[in-house]
Amino acid sequence: MNLKTKKLTADVLDELNHQFLRRLQKEGFITLKELFIDGTKIEANANRYTFVWRGTINYHLAGLLDTIDSLYQKYNVLIDENEYGTKYDIPHAHMFVIEGMDKVRDVIEKNRKRKLTKHKKLSNNTNIEIDNCSPLESLKLQKNLAQIAEKEQ
Repeated sequence: MNLKTKKLTADVLDELNHQFLRRLQKEGFITLKELFIDGTKIEANANRYTFVWRGTINYHLAGLLDTIDSLYQKYNVLIDENEYGTKYDIPHAHMFVIEGMDKVRDVIEKNRKRKLTKHKKLSNNTNIEIDNCSPLESLKLQKNLAQIAEKEQ
């Protein structure tokens, strides 16, 4: 019985996929060193930092950065109002958006207007550079707040 007369069952498709991957490996097109099973989509000819959903990430990142910035401001107000900066030698904390956010916000606003008129969305593939906003910075703030809580009871 040849393949044309067989139904394409899951077993047959798995075997075909296996053969296809082995052939690609043999020809040197893939290495099989990495496997993505989570639905990750990567653009053709993309480097490892280029994703097809960067626009969506930028959209949500804009809101997240606003939230982080407001938390930094609240932290600084707490430090200033209670004079913890001089009392415990705790500096202000700042997040720096180096570049890219203005363009992202502009595209987000234009896309909101385009959605109302049912026009196609503009792409939002801007690289955003952020500094002083790492998990280590968050740990520093957490330690500072823990120090204040401990000493102020």
